[in-house]
Amino acid sequence: MGKDDSSNGKREREFDNYRDEIEHVLDLFFHEEYEEIEHWRESTDMRALKAFVEAVMEVE
Repeated sequence: MGKDDSSNGKREREFDNYRDEIEHVLDLFFHEEYEEIEHWRESTDMRALKAFVEAVMEVE
């Protein structure tokens, strides 16, 4: 396994994590669990996803 293989595996795990996080927060949104979303927003380090969720919240 070369250096590129190792970094690709790491990226795939990060992508899976990101996808799981998107699914989680959108599930909260569609179930109108706004208090949980606020807690998530305060604790996440996923800035792009946080900005996306904030934009979705404004449209709603």
